[in-house]
Amino acid sequence: MPGNGIRTAPPGPSYVRSGAPMSPTSIIFAYADQPTRTHTRGDSHSEQPDQLVPTQPCLGVDHDAAAAGADPPGAELKAADRWRAELEAWVIPQRLLDAAEESPYGWAPWVWERMSATARSSPPPVTLEIVRGLAGEDGSVLDVGAGRGRASLPMAPLGHDLIAVEPDAGMADGFEEEAARLGVSARLIRGRWPESAGEVPPTDVVVSANVVYDVADIGPFLVALDDTARRGVVIELTELHPRVYIAPLFRAVHNVDRPDGPSVEDLVAVITDELDVRPNVERWERPVMLWFEDWDEIIDFYGRRVTLPIARRHELRPLLEPQVTEKDGRLYVGNRMGGHCTVWWRKDQ
Repeated sequence: MPGNGIRTAPPGPSYVRSGAPMSPTSIIFAYADQPTRTHTRGDSHSEQPDQLVPTQPCLGVDHDAAAAGADPPGAELKAADRWRAELEAWVIPQRLLDAAEESPYGWAPWVWERMSATARSSPPPVTLEIVRGLAGEDGSVLDVGAGRGRASLPMAPLGHDLIAVEPDAGMADGFEEEAARLGVSARLIRGRWPESAGEVPPTDVVVSANVVYDVADIGPFLVALDDTARRGVVIELTELHPRVYIAPLFRAVHNVDRPDGPSVEDLVAVITDELDVRPNVERWERPVMLWFEDWDEIIDFYGRRVTLPIARRHELRPLLEPQVTEKDGRLYVGNRMGGHCTVWWRKDQ
């Protein structure tokens, strides 16, 4: 399509596993099956359109202190304290929130509908393979911050007892809709973790996908996951904090620097400190699931994500055009493959 700022994307593999860390090769990723949540998406969240931007302020963060310029993460801090400090550094300055007509938090219904449809036609992610291996033929599964159930509902048709914990009403409703579509039953607890841990019996495998980057108080969260699991714990996350990939865009329109963490390595450090466990880490890639019908959708989506007033959103197109590709009439922003990690451990290791 010459002259429209769009490049035609080559086809890519469904999944690529890698034993080495992956580096982002473009400025902006529109990962799409993972928007970030709030402490298991405490107040509104996402089933995570793959790693792009905040859906809610991070629960447990002192936003006033962070916005005032609290001390940056230091090497003398414990791993869990460094994790909290790095999340606090992501707080959006209040002056930018006040100037924008629309909140950067939350996702339009079309995002979930589009991504859910794409996910149903995609091969199962690496995380699900690991959950199946730990669960065996009859193991029970708990999904913490379940969203619409992408990480766990495929286990139910195989005969596994499934419990899901999800605090956001919209996402919990989506979980029930997906369960009904599959014709399976699952127990749904509408609540936050670890506050809801007392309502959950010991479970063979505990999974939490695309949640931890919005959990500031990460220590108790992980301890409760581990205490509930009989066989193992499985955590899925992107290799870097989802918002790292739009930091250059944020900087270009606001002249405000953004942090570069936390990362999967930081999570591993917390698990080692808090649980005395050295977890396994699987690094893998998958195609992005978020796509756009036209430039209006792109500008609206990214304008909200970077907290830009509507009158200034025309500034985004020249910044985004080098990142936009077209395939089968759909527009994609950034790399067509996104880097993910599955961190997991057995209770006997």
